[in-house]
Amino acid sequence: MGKVVFEVTSDRPCQIPVIGEFEAGETKVLDDATVELFKINYGYPVGSGRFASWVTLTATLVKDEEA
Repeated sequence: MGKVVFEVTSDRPCQIPVIGEFEAGETKVLDDATVELFKINYGYPVGSGRFASWVTLTATLVKDEEA
């Protein structure tokens, strides 16, 4: 099996509720608690989020031995 790791990058300074504040070009790796809190607050998973055009969400599948 494996685990999905989510990274959020913003090209501009901004604030994304639940995820946090970003500097221009900053990337945050989301921990499991943040991913779950996002789903609780919005009612859908972070992978289905509709972010601003300057925000990029990357999902990477990591094998168990790499996690």
